[in-house]
Amino acid sequence: MVPRPVEPDAARSLVTDYERSLSGDARRAEGVHYTPSVVSGPVLDLALAALGRVPRTVCDPTCGGGAFLLTVADRLLADGVPAAEIVQERLIGMELDVEAVRIARSALSRWASDHGDRVEPAEVQVHQGDALAVLPSAWPDRPAGGFDLVIGNP
Repeated sequence: MVPRPVEPDAARSLVTDYERSLSGDARRAEGVHYTPSVVSGPVLDLALAALGRVPRTVCDPTCGGGAFLLTVADRLLADGVPAAEIVQERLIGMELDVEAVRIARSALSRWASDHGDRVEPAEVQVHQGDALAVLPSAWPDRPAGGFDLVIGNP
């Protein structure tokens, strides 16, 4: 399917607008730290170089609004992976903030749509929860052999 021309950053605008909506006080109180794309791109470059192949599954255990997941989605698309497969099967995230989960699902759904595939937000594998309090074996959508790559804001 040929992608249709769209506003290039529509999905990222959802994430950025949400991140900007939180006050500095609220972010400090909740320990919320978002990752700018100027950081997520180089971190992903290092991780992919270390992995040495196109990952089958990528996890962001503290995905916020989905900035890292969108960066990974772009890279997987450039490697020839279809947009729907990326957001329905290859990317998995978890986040404490219910609203950030909604934003991440919407952003990844919009990203897929912008690249020619219709994926509903409910089909995106971003889950509400505390990744540090959940055993990896209990993660929703966790592949049997584990994730190929775990990436996120340290």
